[in-house]
Amino acid sequence: MTAHTETAEFVAQLVRDARLDKAALNKPLTRCDLSQCQGTCCHDGVYLESDEADTLRKLASDKAAFFKDLGLDLPKKVVVYGKWRDESAGPKTATRAEPMSKNTPDYPGHFPDTQCVFMLDDRRCSLQVLAESERRHKWFYKPFTCWLHPIAISGSGGIAEITLYDRKTDPHNFSDYDGFVSRTPCGQIRENCSAPAWQVLDEEFEILEKLSNRPLRKELS
Repeated sequence: MTAHTETAEFVAQLVRDARLDKAALNKPLTRCDLSQCQGTCCHDGVYLESDEADTLRKLASDKAAFFKDLGLDLPKKVVVYGKWRDESAGPKTATRAEPMSKNTPDYPGHFPDTQCVFMLDDRRCSLQVLAESERRHKWFYKPFTCWLHPIAISGSGGIAEITLYDRKTDPHNFSDYDGFVSRTPCGQIRENCSAPAWQVLDEEFEILEKLSNRPLRKELS
């Protein structure tokens, strides 16, 4: 199901006992259109767990020819140390300069003009392309935060909660930074959409159910 077994075990443990934010997960949502969003959520790369970082480093080396055939010129370091305010710090995927604001409709002005080094010119994820070429699950190599987006598994007081942030609850909302999840196309609440988020994100919840052996969708319905 995933190459990141340690992270999978950690997430499974969180999900088994987590609270379900039913109000948030029943808010209307739509799948993003990659041709329009241009991979907005991937603009700054992604913070990684240690086993995810190790896997991506190894893939960059072992599958170098595959990535090169896709047109990717990966840097020597595909995983770098990142720090964002006092919110996040640790290994993350490297980024490269890309005029996202020029090529992406409604690209948030506070997002930088960068993209993850694993993103292809057509905005597909090369890690997903690699997995599909090996006839694995499409998210086999993707870091958990990537395929879970915009679902959030947050912890407070030792108890995790599975939720969906909106403009009011987005934890990355500051006076000089107007949110992250709630500003990406796939994370924006769509009041004119009739489908609740947990149904739109059915694939993501299916994997969480398999990992945790918990019937999340039944609980949400």
